[in-house]
Amino acid sequence: MLHISIDIEGETHTGDLLETSLTREGIQLEVAFGPRLAPLPIGADVFCKLEEPQSDSMLEQAGQLLHQTRSGAQVKCGLRFELESPQLLFVLNQRRALRVNPSQTLPVSVRLPSGVKASVHDLSTAGMSLLLLEEAANELPDWKLQLALSLPNEDEELAIACRVRARRLNETSIQYGLEFDERAPGYERWVARIEEYVRLRQRELLEESMQRKSA
Repeated sequence: MLHISIDIEGETHTGDLLETSLTREGIQLEVAFGPRLAPLPIGADVFCKLEEPQSDSMLEQAGQLLHQTRSGAQVKCGLRFELESPQLLFVLNQRRALRVNPSQTLPVSVRLPSGVKASVHDLSTAGMSLLLLEEAANELPDWKLQLALSLPNEDEELAIACRVRARRLNETSIQYGLEFDERAPGYERWVARIEEYVRLRQRELLEESMQRKSA
C-alpha cells in the first residue's frame, strides 16, 4: 500500500492510496485520510510526499486538490498531478493498478453473456469498469461475471472471470466496477496482456500532452 502525506498548517496527515487513473487531464489519485483532515480549498495546490512502506524511497510531488468527501471515519481526497511526472508514473506502475480510458486509436471492446451490450469505461491490471444501458444491467444480477475482452493488435479474445465490486447509476448508464478473479485459470496471462495495453495507452496520453503543450 502506497502512503501519501500532506502538510497542512504544520501538521502532517498521512493517507492510503485507494485508486489511480491516467487521463488527458493528468495523473489522478484517490487517497483516504483520517477524520482530522480539515476542509481544504478545492483547486488549491497541495505538496505531497509518497512513501512505499518498508522502503527508504520517497517521492515529493506538487499536485492539485480536486475534491474532498467525508465518509465515516475517512476523508477521501482526489489529487491530480502533471502527466509529465516520470518518477510518479514509475512508482504507480509498480502497483500494477493504474487505470486508463480506451481511445479511438487504441480501442477495447467487451463481449458479455446473452449478448448484453456494454462499453469499456476504464481498464487496469486489477480490474475494469463497464457502462451498460439501464435495461441491460438488469440481465446481469449476479456478483460474478464472465466476459471476453478484445485488445488492439490481439487476434484472440481474453476470457476473463470477474467479481462485481460496485454498480452505480452514471447519467443514462449503469456503471459496473469489476475486479479480476486472481484464482481463475489464465489469470496471469490476461493480466500480462492488459499490462502491455495500459503501458501503450500511457505512452499515447503522454505524447498527446506534449503535442498540446507544443502547439
